[in-house]
Amino acid sequence: MTAVGALVLTAFVTWAPIRQRYPQVTLSIHHLLIATTVGAIAYHLAERKGSGRWYLLGAILLWSVFSLVACIGSFLAQRPWKGDRREVILSASNGLLLLDILAPPDWSISPGQYLQLWMPYGGARAFFQLPMFYVAICDWEDKYPKKTIRMLARPRSGLTAALYRTVSRGPVHQPVTILGPYGRPTCLNQYGTVLFVVEDIGLFRVLSLIEMLVNASVRREAMVRKLYVLWEHESVFEYPEWWKSWRQRLLDKDHPRFGGYDILSFRIFRGQGEAGEVGTRVRYYQGSLNVKEEIPQYLDHRLGAMAVAMCTSPNMRRGVKKTVRLHFGHGPRLLDLDLGPYHSWSHGGHRNKAAIAEVGV
Repeated sequence: MTAVGALVLTAFVTWAPIRQRYPQVTLSIHHLLIATTVGAIAYHLAERKGSGRWYLLGAILLWSVFSLVACIGSFLAQRPWKGDRREVILSASNGLLLLDILAPPDWSISPGQYLQLWMPYGGARAFFQLPMFYVAICDWEDKYPKKTIRMLARPRSGLTAALYRTVSRGPVHQPVTILGPYGRPTCLNQYGTVLFVVEDIGLFRVLSLIEMLVNASVRREAMVRKLYVLWEHESVFEYPEWWKSWRQRLLDKDHPRFGGYDILSFRIFRGQGEAGEVGTRVRYYQGSLNVKEEIPQYLDHRLGAMAVAMCTSPNMRRGVKKTVRLHFGHGPRLLDLDLGPYHSWSHGGHRNKAAIAEVGV
């Protein structure tokens, strides 16, 4: 009965919503329950002196070998013998935890993937946990023949809050072991119109997807002809300095004189501040984003098949889904993409889901 109960609880703690909200706690409980199950079965077999105990011992040894091989593989992938051990540069800026990692140019990360970081010198929590961070962009450095992997989080209670307090006085360089990249890459090349609805740090979850679509359009590898980004944020929060330079480089690449098609445009809604305009492809609006009024404009003027991707707080996400379904019924397929458990929102800390509504014409 002990083994059966442990197995039932193991299935419960591995349920996706619980695992995504409390990843480290569920991982620890999962290991404890598995150990309890194996111990109960081993005790039962040893008491009865059944031959099955040898099969159980063989399974445990096989699992140990596979785990050891996986750990050695992750260690060798860091190439410690080359002397260029990877470091993570941790810094804090206006409530955001920024993480930069220099990586070799041949290291491939697909849009929409994430990394897990082991930072043994970041304190007790960082030593025993493997936090996951989605890659915002891979930026090239002029000084080094490497690329910088940029990630960020708005700290919530726990590990990210502890790291933020550690680096609040200034940037910190720490050795890091990188696990990944993990996650299924997201491809939107087959759509004629792509609309991103994002809020606060949700923008940085989709930067790699935006960059992928613009690059694919310049290379004539994507069908996208309209790429809209609707972003709502509070003006009291400042975002990383590299964000504006990255946006300008991408807009320049998308310009016809460089082989682009002018597919990309930003509409930025600020809860506070003045409305304004920077060219025709970057516009600022005062006030919050009204999804019931804004989104139908893009749905009605779509070109070809359309994808609506949202990375917002739960309330806005429900509004976007309702608006899309009102125009297209229940036909769109919704795909949920988890932003990760180490982030909070600027207005209260609700966890985020990202969803993609694929709309056929």
